[in-house]
Amino acid sequence: MKYFKLLLITFQITLFVKFSYSQSADEIIKQHIEATGGIENLNSIKTLLMTGKMTVAGMDITFSQTIKRPDHMLIEMSMQGAVMKQGYDGTVAWMINPFMGSNKPEIVEGSESNEIKERAEFEGKLVNYASKGSSVELMGIDTTEGIDAYKIKLTDKEGGIYYYYIDTESFLTIKETNTKRVNDNVITSDILLGDYRSVSGHLFPYTINVKSSVGPMANLSVTCEKIEVNIPVEDSIFTMPAAEK
Repeated sequence: MKYFKLLLITFQITLFVKFSYSQSADEIIKQHIEATGGIENLNSIKTLLMTGKMTVAGMDITFSQTIKRPDHMLIEMSMQGAVMKQGYDGTVAWMINPFMGSNKPEIVEGSESNEIKERAEFEGKLVNYASKGSSVELMGIDTTEGIDAYKIKLTDKEGGIYYYYIDTESFLTIKETNTKRVNDNVITSDILLGDYRSVSGHLFPYTINVKSSVGPMANLSVTCEKIEVNIPVEDSIFTMPAAEK
């Protein structure tokens, strides 16, 4: 499917005059972490299972995403009787993608590998950003989706740039923007987050809407139907399966 590969990339991707602000980026990030449930609560979550539905180009796709600390991840997407899988076992990123004409498990490398590894990042990029080699900068206050939000720029150790829009009142993230180069494509994604709900004391967004520079066919609407934490998960599910003979 022409847009499916770019869709996976976008799942998972204004110039401001700078003034002096009473709060620093670090203070805002700290309040953001507290607003979602606190660092101790976050650290107590060892596994995460999200299930739901995504809609793209009028088509519904069911999905599940399993994450296990420190860096294990598996996504399964089902549509029209076929199941696409992406996995990372802490070392190897892999994929089975029948939508691209293959049921054979394949190792994923390069920029696509980085995308898969990024999805295995349990708490996201803002938490403990410095220990991950990233830097942050408070760019100002912007109005997005009708809400005043702190705009924080994060630059990771690979040079990737991410913008986080954090509600000035609730300190929840309402939008993320990133621009990435994937092979020969430069893709900008606006990710809108909403319908936050508490699961074991931590707030998770249950709706995620992605607007991609690729075009409307790559825009994505995600609705989480269930989120579970600290359920038993075997490491073996993250390992690339052997190819069928």
